[in-house]
Amino acid sequence: MARRIGIFAALAVSCLLGIHCGGSKAKKATTGPRPDEAAEDQDPSQQAAVGSTLSEDESAPPPGAHEMTQNARGIYNEGVLLAQNGDLVKAKQAFKRTLKVDPLAFQAVYNLGVLAERRGNDDNARSQYQQTIRMQPDYLPALTALSRLEIRLGNLDAAITFLKQQTERNSNNINLLNIYAESLIIAGRFKEAISVSKQALKLDERNADAMMCMAKANLSLGRNELTESILEQVLKINPDEAEVFFLRASIRLSEGYDAAAIEEYRSALEKRPDYIEAMNNLATLYLVSGNYTDAVTLLESALKLSPSMSKLRVNYGNALRGAGRWKEAKAALEKAIKQDPKRSSALFNLGVLYYVANELDSLDRLGRLSEAKRLFAQYKTEMRGRLEKDHAVHKYIKEVNIAIEREERRIQAEKDRLAREAERAKAKEAEGDKPAGEKEGEGAEDDEWEDEDEGWE
Repeated sequence: MARRIGIFAALAVSCLLGIHCGGSKAKKATTGPRPDEAAEDQDPSQQAAVGSTLSEDESAPPPGAHEMTQNARGIYNEGVLLAQNGDLVKAKQAFKRTLKVDPLAFQAVYNLGVLAERRGNDDNARSQYQQTIRMQPDYLPALTALSRLEIRLGNLDAAITFLKQQTERNSNNINLLNIYAESLIIAGRFKEAISVSKQALKLDERNADAMMCMAKANLSLGRNELTESILEQVLKINPDEAEVFFLRASIRLSEGYDAAAIEEYRSALEKRPDYIEAMNNLATLYLVSGNYTDAVTLLESALKLSPSMSKLRVNYGNALRGAGRWKEAKAALEKAIKQDPKRSSALFNLGVLYYVANELDSLDRLGRLSEAKRLFAQYKTEMRGRLEKDHAVHKYIKEVNIAIEREERRIQAEKDRLAREAERAKAKEAEGDKPAGEKEGEGAEDDEWEDEDEGWE
């Protein structure tokens, strides 16, 4: 498996398995190794993970915000509990009932957006987040969710413009500044992100989120020692900050210490069990080490939290391929292509699958090799010259061509062998049909022995 150890910026899921109960704290961006087997086609806009935190805490709404009525709050809390237990259908019904009782309950509108995003209905999610902002313009969870959704969908410039406008209107809002810094990191504008983080730290020099943005920007600039120093400061403020361990895993990977990186990712997941980027990157390291069982398990859990994240599905397909589950691997990769046609790495990995699979689509070996060749060619076409000279696809194409030639020679040799056997069988059958004494060479042999016998006499 061709693994590239690099640093990329990505927005992590906020809290998909659990319901956030501690207020509307903004979640952080993540960085780590590019996990796709052919990650070159992954632009920054595709690096954001899906998902937002369901809002439960109403103890400190924004100043001047509408306070949910008591009857509506009871139904609302029921919806939160249903979502916690995984019953998203009934949770959605509960939030809709909340709005019937209290049409101004903007938190219910926001949570309907979260549920829509979890189901992969991004258009509906966007609509719900936008409605929430219209109802409560300074509601941070909705501002965060909308910007992250746009980033994940590739609308990076729109997200940055939106957040810049929000921070200009609310220049003293540290959480907004941190979200803005995150988007700049994803856009690769690291120095600008550091500047925004400094602005946030002027407002609160012990703000852990702003420190994390500083760490991620500096890590992306290759400043590992400075990053480690900042992370140590964050741990003094919040020892349970999962992203600290995630970033330290990135540093360990850049240093070539995979085993240490695995432990850091595990620590991150202990702190935050629904940390999708940590799941994905840990699963990738399991793949590298040949631990396909744990990789499959991790990625299945991640996909339950983020079913529309095609990057996860590509890696899931690779894990299934490693486990020899050919049909399931094919289904996963084809679904990734359907979900995100721009993710051409899925094409590449599907080609690898056809190349290595012992059985797939009732095709013989030559058929599977021909399909692999077609997929690799399609992948190269879609990449349009963006491939590096040492990209694995070039090696695979050469190997597939050689394998096709060998298979064709084998097939031809087998045909020739069968033809010779058929000819011999035909000759034997024809000889068997001759009358006794007229079979080829029979009379001559008798005469010869007779002559010899006479000679002995």
